[in-house]
Amino acid sequence: MIDEEKLRLARTVDLPAFLERELGLMPVSIEGSGRFYLSPLGSEKTPSFHVSYKDGVWLWFDHRTAEKAGGDGIALLRRLGYSFKESVERLADFGGYCDRARTTQMKRMPQSYEVRKDNLDGKSVKLEKALYAREFYARLPDSGSTVERYFTDRGLAYHPEIGARLYVDFKNSTKYLATPVPYPSEIRGIELREHFSAHMELAAGFRKKRKCYGVKSLWVFKRDQRRLLVTESILDAIAGEKLFSMPEATLVALNGVGQAAEIERLLKYVMPKEVFVALDNDDSGREAGKIIKRILDKNRVKAVFPEFDGKDPLRAYLSRTSVVEAKRS
Repeated sequence: MIDEEKLRLARTVDLPAFLERELGLMPVSIEGSGRFYLSPLGSEKTPSFHVSYKDGVWLWFDHRTAEKAGGDGIALLRRLGYSFKESVERLADFGGYCDRARTTQMKRMPQSYEVRKDNLDGKSVKLEKALYAREFYARLPDSGSTVERYFTDRGLAYHPEIGARLYVDFKNSTKYLATPVPYPSEIRGIELREHFSAHMELAAGFRKKRKCYGVKSLWVFKRDQRRLLVTESILDAIAGEKLFSMPEATLVALNGVGQAAEIERLLKYVMPKEVFVALDNDDSGREAGKIIKRILDKNRVKAVFPEFDGKDPLRAYLSRTSVVEAKRS
């Protein structure tokens, strides 16, 4: 039988101190009461293990797609192979625990363990944003049928593998289509596009809401990497695969013309023979197109700039399909 006092100490253990002193982990970054570590549950290069203080106890959560596990210190040691009794005893024997005033009862940690937030570099800030985006995405429900209708109502192909989900902003009474970028297996950010009826896409004066959580990134839908289609938005890319008859090409969305230079980084991972560039028909789109053209020329990749009517590929596609339907009727 486990002693109640030991169980209390085990459940109120100062988990960051335990991780750092007993398991030899070092926090990569600190945000408020939370800390990020390389996960003790497996090998990784990008820290996904988050520890935070809530309701009198320290809790951990592993953000990796394969894990999505969490709990208190006991749950962690159980995951590491200890029995329940062994977990309780090891945690209870550790000299650091949090009392009700959230005061850690232990000797002060060595200075080498104290990572200050104001010393975080740009990479750590981006890491925190990316981890926030992963946590945000993990909480979203899998609204497959609703998301599918959003695409099919516009005559677009629905690709469940891109991981789009529905996010409801109750505070502002707004629904969003939430798509992970660059792709679901390596989330750095979430692109949010307002969820509204398809007939509003071509409505004059209608301005849809957009925003990004996490790190601004390219969106990439990997398929045949010999041909790439680059557009400004995700829906432009999905419309473009039909507009330009490219059902197998890898789709890429800049998610803003300011991301044009990121195409050079993308070319380090994919080696296309030709890239179709279909950005918006406006000044900023044309300038971004010039940047991409220089990058492609430097890397000896064929650049194709297909012509289309309308501001962007999505509007061009919707306009064309509406004309066809009108003729049929």
